[in-house]
Amino acid sequence: TLKPADGNDVKLTASFTLAGNGNLILSGGANGETLTLTPANANLEAVTVNSGAILTLKNGAVISGETNVAEKRSVSLVKINSGGEFVMTGGELSGNKISTSGGAVYIDGGKFTMTDGSIHDNEGVDGGGVYLRNGTFTMEGGFIENNTGTTNGGGVNIGSDSGAAGLQFYFSGGAIRNNTVTGSGYGGGGVTVTNSGVFYMSGNAEIYGNSSKYGSGGGVSVQSAESKFFMSSGVIRGNTANRGGGVHMSSGTFEKTGGMVYGDDDVDDGLKNKADQGGSSFYKNNNGSATNNGAALSTTNSTF
Repeated sequence: TLKPADGNDVKLTASFTLAGNGNLILSGGANGETLTLTPANANLEAVTVNSGAILTLKNGAVISGETNVAEKRSVSLVKINSGGEFVMTGGELSGNKISTSGGAVYIDGGKFTMTDGSIHDNEGVDGGGVYLRNGTFTMEGGFIENNTGTTNGGGVNIGSDSGAAGLQFYFSGGAIRNNTVTGSGYGGGGVTVTNSGVFYMSGNAEIYGNSSKYGSGGGVSVQSAESKFFMSSGVIRGNTANRGGGVHMSSGTFEKTGGMVYGDDDVDDGLKNKADQGGSSFYKNNNGSATNNGAALSTTNSTF
């Protein structure tokens, strides 16, 4: 365990590679002291978690991408390889702007569980906050906020062109909010589901305030024939896009059995999803299957 002594904040410049039983706990101090870890250089993750190892991030601990160089870094803050595990019960992952995917977290066969804390102000090509290439991401609390994806998935990108199976994001609590996709023609301000990715939204999960102003799917973008989005509860509200302010489907499957996706018909402007070119709540291309409580769903501007 790394944590500050009483009365002293600690700043570390280092990179760790965990394997086997090489578990690491990063924590703040008992009286509010902070522990800040910055990677050793622009080409190294702060922590790489390999098979059998566990990284735990607790309140008061910050992993930051701040560097003294002007150019973007090349890698994520945390990489979780096959068999590795990352548990985030508090703390922050912030300030990492990179030229590849997964601004804060890159999951490549491992498991990431988030119950609290904040992933914020990061930037990547696909997945400004989190990139799930292979493995499982479970979010039960905390915030993924103010991140930027230059192509897809301002907050989270699920899916890989590798054809990997088992790409699953379980989102049951907390919020994905105020994230942005900046590229023209792309999408998923909050979440992008592509290739063989599967997204399950339930519980008290919320997706709000996200933007894909020049693309599609301000809240969620479902992009590929094998992509799946299952929504049984939760709220998608206050997102903006060119098409599909709440949810956009290029292809794949969207099954909604509960929860709310707001449209521009709601009296509360803060709840409305908005789209410049149609489908304030939902926009569907000709491909794929979309249902709301078992009934076929087509492009709509109304709350459902």
